[in-house]
Amino acid sequence: MKINFLAVLVCVIVAQLIGMIWFGFIFGGSWMAMNGFSPQAQMSSGAMPYIYSVIDSAFFALFLSWLFNRMAVRSAMEGAGVALFIGVATVLLGVVTGYSFAGRPMRLALIDACGPMLWMTVMGTIIGGWKTKAQKSAKVRNIIRSDS
Repeated sequence: MKINFLAVLVCVIVAQLIGMIWFGFIFGGSWMAMNGFSPQAQMSSGAMPYIYSVIDSAFFALFLSWLFNRMAVRSAMEGAGVALFIGVATVLLGVVTGYSFAGRPMRLALIDACGPMLWMTVMGTIIGGWKTKAQKSAKVRNIIRSDS
């Protein structure tokens, strides 16, 4: 199994940044209010939520890398499409269904689901479009051979 660990690392970092922006700057206030959190209570949750987030994004990036090798995904657009489909089929529909049964606000469901779907889609773009030096060299050799 060929995994580009540099691309996986970049994906983990990007996912953390997207999560920080999504749940902090864009929807932080309304997300905390709808969950009944105060800023002080949220700060006291410690490091574990961040550790889980890193583990989650690392596993998803590794999964995408494995899947894209199996599916022969070869472009950023293909990668984004596959990752978005996975995000809708698993995260969005799962969260909306669970929140519907629990009687929780749909606005909160969309905030909780769309942030991860965004970083999943960006990960698909990165992993689908990332070409290693070996892949670039092989492509050039194939172009040269086809021109001969």
